[in-house]
Amino acid sequence: MNEADHVWNLVTKKLADEASGDELSELNTLMQANPDLNDTLKQVFELWDNGKQQKVENESRSLYKKIQKQVKAASRDVVKK
Repeated sequence: MNEADHVWNLVTKKLADEASGDELSELNTLMQANPDLNDTLKQVFELWDNGKQQKVENESRSLYKKIQKQVKAASRDVVKK
């Protein structure tokens, strides 16, 4: 495996939360030694984190709407009685 493939393998493991402490240390060392790689990977990690946050927000909105519907339905049942 060449160095670029190795770096992306480490990145993939980090993004999947499967990287060991040693692998994270190695990735950090590689990033510190190479400013271009550091800049690129910081952007990748930022985009990944933003995507995860957006997913959480979307799921939260969806759950909130579902709860609202259930509360409205329950309120109608109480009013009818």
